[in-house]
Amino acid sequence: MYGDGHDAQLAELDQSVRYNGHATVKYNAPGGVSNIPGLWVTLPHPLSTMWLRAKIRFSPGFTTTGVLTNSSNAYKLLGWGYANSYGSGRVEITNTTQYQLYYGTLVAGTNTPSSTPNQFGIGGNITTEWSDGGWYDYIVEYQTTSPTTSIARLWIAKDGSTPVLRATSTSTSLSGYTMAQIGYVMLGLNFNQVRAASQSEALWYGQWEVVDGVQHPNPFGLAGNY
Repeated sequence: MYGDGHDAQLAELDQSVRYNGHATVKYNAPGGVSNIPGLWVTLPHPLSTMWLRAKIRFSPGFTTTGVLTNSSNAYKLLGWGYANSYGSGRVEITNTTQYQLYYGTLVAGTNTPSSTPNQFGIGGNITTEWSDGGWYDYIVEYQTTSPTTSIARLWIAKDGSTPVLRATSTSTSLSGYTMAQIGYVMLGLNFNQVRAASQSEALWYGQWEVVDGVQHPNPFGLAGNY
């Protein structure tokens, strides 16, 4: 089911850390390197509107810091790619502890925007996620609102609590383009730092799902929180 991505050898089925009674997928992030798994899933068909939800747990003491002095201390936690355009969207922890919601498309082989200029939304900062060993609920909606406009939203909550809208980002396509459709999702991308030799850490995916937002416009009952 998983393809592309990177460092799949560092992912394992963990029978000891369980979510709702079942085994979880552990992402090992060993010390001394920047490597961390990224498991990417191609969708059965492109989506113009998508909901991506993941239950994630961090090892106590998890951090985006490391030994490099010229790094923004960032880890791209969740993301998506396009079926008919280059570029990506993602939920990123950057500037050490800051959540950022980003999306944009590019002309192939360049840093020039194509249909969607790069957009950013700031979603506050890490609080207890790296210290309490609990599960956290991340929900992303990407919605094409017209052939030339779109919006992305991010909700976060401790698992079992009501998700809170943390970031919103909107985009209008450049002249002559229509909004790109989503072709795959990314459970983890790159870790920007090189971790110290003693800085082995991990995170776990307890559960994740993708929902077609056209067929199911409000699968998690969050419309009232817009």
